[in-house]
Amino acid sequence: MGDKMKVIWLVNIPFPDVCGELGIKAPVIGGWMMSLANMLRQAAPELHLCIVATYPVKELLHIEKNGMEYYVVPQHGSRDVYDARLETYFRQIYDTVQPDAVHIHGSEYPHSLAFVKACGNRGTVVSIQGMISVYAGYFYAGITTGELISCTSVRDILKGETLFAAKRSMDRRGEYEKELLRSVKHVMGRTGWDRANSLGINPSLEYHKCNETLRADFYGPVWEYSRCRPHSIFLSQVSSPLKGAHKMFEAMPMILREYPDAEIYMAGEDFVNRPLHRHFSYGNYLKGIIDRNGLAGKVHFMGVLDGSQMAEQYLKANVFVCPSSIENSPNSLGEAQLLGTPSVSSYTGGTMEFIEDGVSGYLYRFEETAMLAEKVCRIFADSSLARTLSENGRKTALARHDREAIAHRMLSVYRDIASER
Repeated sequence: MGDKMKVIWLVNIPFPDVCGELGIKAPVIGGWMMSLANMLRQAAPELHLCIVATYPVKELLHIEKNGMEYYVVPQHGSRDVYDARLETYFRQIYDTVQPDAVHIHGSEYPHSLAFVKACGNRGTVVSIQGMISVYAGYFYAGITTGELISCTSVRDILKGETLFAAKRSMDRRGEYEKELLRSVKHVMGRTGWDRANSLGINPSLEYHKCNETLRADFYGPVWEYSRCRPHSIFLSQVSSPLKGAHKMFEAMPMILREYPDAEIYMAGEDFVNRPLHRHFSYGNYLKGIIDRNGLAGKVHFMGVLDGSQMAEQYLKANVFVCPSSIENSPNSLGEAQLLGTPSVSSYTGGTMEFIEDGVSGYLYRFEETAMLAEKVCRIFADSSLARTLSENGRKTALARHDREAIAHRMLSVYRDIASER
């Protein structure tokens, strides 16, 4: 790259180095960004990254640690709401750093729009993670209005956190996302789905294809049938209807007819069996399905898991299921495939680019729970099939998530957009 190139990253969560300085626990999500940052610095030592995140601090913080520069911008109130006060901070950082390029990671939150409003769009690329403006239409994931009302908890009403409120928030953020994408010239994505939807909002965008690195924990171990829990299913995210855990629960009685010892393991805290004063609306809905279908003792919440703990659960699973109502390119499915865990996924969004049905995994329509059950049982029944899906899934994932290739591709994008400056 020649002379030092300075790139600002605007991210949705503080990095671990920043969390250490703030005395807060590092989030278990977003580890792939740290992995990407390290790969970029290895590929181009002359690259200088400046990482910007918002957090409820009292004043703008500047931190330098482990060869990277960080800014923490004061976040006032909910990050779901546009805050014009962010613009002043973003402009101050921009003028101080004088970046050659800006990489906005994600379009889901309005601070991304605030950055572009404050600093302009020259030399700026927005990575599409999920598209909130599209996701909002799938949020209820087939749950009827009557069912939503009946499961609403007193706790969520008092805190203004009902599923209806969450949907309204997504709709509002979706409008900011559309404004953001109409305000920039470049987007970076990974699937035909995110390309079609981003260009549907702004047909003049220049689209840059670049796959995503994943956390280092998933590039080493390899799934083996002999070491898995027979007839076990693992789900990685379950706290939102959009992630489709209820569909897995609906499919479970059909699986149990064939495999009475089948069990579901899920990452995350147990929000189904909370004390009454902490009941959560979607937890109530899942509890109803568990009770109706006799699933007590068949569903296990594994708690909040870091990367290595997640890898351990994938490796123990007989099958990984991604039952979401919508996804772009789910990192969980990529993680499972990198490890070689046989995978079944709903056919939605960009997931069809991860799995060739019957070759590197299985696909089914989100609402067709009988098909989900049949695909899972097919893998349970045939260890040879499970091994074949494992090998093929891992082969495609290793190519898709090749960290060195991704780093070089991203550096190429940075050079392209920096030329505008």
